[in-house]
Amino acid sequence: MPAYNVEQYIAESIESILSQTCDDFEFIIINDGSSDATLDIIEKYARQDVRIIRRSTDQNFGINHARNMGLTHVRGTYIAMMDADDIAVPQRLEKQVRFLESHPEVGVVGGAMVIVNEHNILIGERRYPIDDAAIRKRMFYFNPFCHPSTMMRKGVLEQSGMYNLQYRGTADYDLYFRIGMISQFANLDELVHRYRVRPGSLSFVQKKMMEIETISIRKVYFKAYGASVSDRIYNFLHFLSLFVIPSQWKYWIFLKLRESIV
Repeated sequence: MPAYNVEQYIAESIESILSQTCDDFEFIIINDGSSDATLDIIEKYARQDVRIIRRSTDQNFGINHARNMGLTHVRGTYIAMMDADDIAVPQRLEKQVRFLESHPEVGVVGGAMVIVNEHNILIGERRYPIDDAAIRKRMFYFNPFCHPSTMMRKGVLEQSGMYNLQYRGTADYDLYFRIGMISQFANLDELVHRYRVRPGSLSFVQKKMMEIETISIRKVYFKAYGASVSDRIYNFLHFLSLFVIPSQWKYWIFLKLRESIV
């Protein structure tokens, strides 16, 4: 769990992990140079629960640097990702461990999520394609996982490599493409995560940057994944949209496309 200036949310996030029905885990929290009370809250919980391993940086290096830092301390067989302002469903770890134990061909498994606002009020739900073939079919259209809901095999992650710091907002998308070259994908068709959307989380500049990175990542893997003509056309149209479609329309259009493809 990387954490940066999330004093309002991190206690609930930490508690959602500590109260999991599967309790055999190490909980690695990286305080990424927070300037608010985030570190104090982490320290309070660490004093109460020996499963928490906390590390801290003296400045903010970014979420992917923090994730990579956390991965260097992992000792377990499986690695569950988590964001410090989200909430894990109590059975999340148990369900995902059980799934990976019975599906050795799968290297990463995610799950369905509900979307909540800063007041924890439900504002939406999102489900993802569940089997490897369905996920691969949609890889070039949208990110097929809710990243903080994913669990990966440590061995697969060691083979694929960690987060590429070249990508600021889409390193998880790039990571999935690399994982998919050595193992299969899956999503549970069950709710495992409460994903929080809060004001100011993504600026206009960041959204544009993420779109550019997304298009660039897809092009890298066209050949390796045997991208179809329609995959390539979609990517080209996405590129054109950067110049012709107003930003305020983009999210609505994306949701409509996503619903039609799923």
